[in-house]
Amino acid sequence: MQSHFGYWAEQMQRGVVHVVGPVLDPKGSYGIGVLTADDESQARSLCENDPVIAAKLGFSFDLFPMPNAMVQGRASAG
Repeated sequence: MQSHFGYWAEQMQRGVVHVVGPVLDPKGSYGIGVLTADDESQARSLCENDPVIAAKLGFSFDLFPMPNAMVQGRASAG
């Protein structure tokens, strides 16, 4: 898991990831991240290269587009 956290911290430093962290859902914990990618292929590659995903230990990810976002101080429409 240290590699997992380090990987996403690096992506955040690169400006690719804007927020990432655990969600403590009573039904089961999971992680969430909001990232910027040129296309789905780039987003998928970022997720597939996460060490916990690459290790094939049973972790998985889902991708969902966010065409519109409100960010403090600005709005974005895609």
